[in-house]
Amino acid sequence: MATLSLRESLIEYRVPISAALLVFSLASMFVLTSQSASSFATYLLAAYVIYGLKHWSALFEDWTFLASAVLLAYLAASSLWSEPWGARAALSQGIRSLLVLTFIVAVAECFRVDWFRERLTVVFGFFGAVAAFIALVMFAIERPTDGRLAGLGQLDTHVEAAMVFAVALVCLLASVRDAGRWRWLHFLCAGVLGVAVLLSGSRNAIASLVIGCMALFFAHRFETPRRFVAVLLAIVIAFGLVFAAAVVLSPALAEGLLPRGDSFRFDIWTMLVARLAAEGAWWFGMGALASTAVVIDGYTMLHPHNIYLAVFFEGGLVGVLLLVIVLFGALRVLFEQYARAEAKLAIAVLAVGLPGFFLDGASLVDKIGWVWLLFWLPIAIAVGLSNAPVLRDARRFSGRFQ
Repeated sequence: MATLSLRESLIEYRVPISAALLVFSLASMFVLTSQSASSFATYLLAAYVIYGLKHWSALFEDWTFLASAVLLAYLAASSLWSEPWGARAALSQGIRSLLVLTFIVAVAECFRVDWFRERLTVVFGFFGAVAAFIALVMFAIERPTDGRLAGLGQLDTHVEAAMVFAVALVCLLASVRDAGRWRWLHFLCAGVLGVAVLLSGSRNAIASLVIGCMALFFAHRFETPRRFVAVLLAIVIAFGLVFAAAVVLSPALAEGLLPRGDSFRFDIWTMLVARLAAEGAWWFGMGALASTAVVIDGYTMLHPHNIYLAVFFEGGLVGVLLLVIVLFGALRVLFEQYARAEAKLAIAVLAVGLPGFFLDGASLVDKIGWVWLLFWLPIAIAVGLSNAPVLRDARRFSGRFQ
């Protein structure tokens, strides 16, 4: 057997090496305090993905991937009409878009390998459970002044920690069927993650977690996407109406359910939309580098607390339209591939992220973080599911590839 050169080996084992970099990047969020430190692995991954361009370039023929690439390129290009403008900041925004795009490629390829989903969900779930347990211990030893649990590493804010813990919990529940005699450990770790989300005090994360768990359960319970969507939407709408009625009709319940009110969110949204109107920037937005900071009652609010509004503010209606196209394309694929475990996982993660983005989030394009998990990961899974013939490299590393 001929010995492979270093270059040939890097190409030959491109998929498993990318898988290792992916798992390290995602798991490092629980440990490394610096986002830049976690990003180091994504820079390596990006270089590696670009190195193998000819092996995945046909992905640009896929509508969901192409729309994602156009959205990322557009949001990066919006830096050009941002005020104030800076060359370094614009370059950084372009690099972040490239990192996200290569992340999509790597996930799409790796999820075509059957064992990758199983191992990623287990590793991420258990890493999350360990991080949540340590956070709970620290919370018990030294309770924060605001009484809300935060995470370790980059998850030092309660909202980000709660959202990532929610995804880790969904991953553990998604892997229960493959756990065999270790199911009890999956449920124990899921319980730890659930307690951590509750103690975070984020009503948004708690509600999003419940929706995500229901989506995962119903995806395995109902055989058709139509039934799944009908039941999930009916329950979410019903609970939403009951919640709204309780808040409006009972001040005491409103205080209990929302102890911090809306945390100035409505005022933030109103002021940012007013700024768009004043600048006449409805179509193309204010640009990715424009500041979203607003001052309310002496408090400076640095970001919109709404990913969709962030896209609208940065990219205008064009950006929102591109976002809708990406979501529509991904959901179409996921429901077409509804029978596959990968599709059910992606649907459940989106069920956590899409509602949560209405009340939290600063930007759709950033270095690796919780938005990558809750949005770009399921988008990438959809790309992988719809491009099995294109991603031929994955076939050689899969034991049960179909």
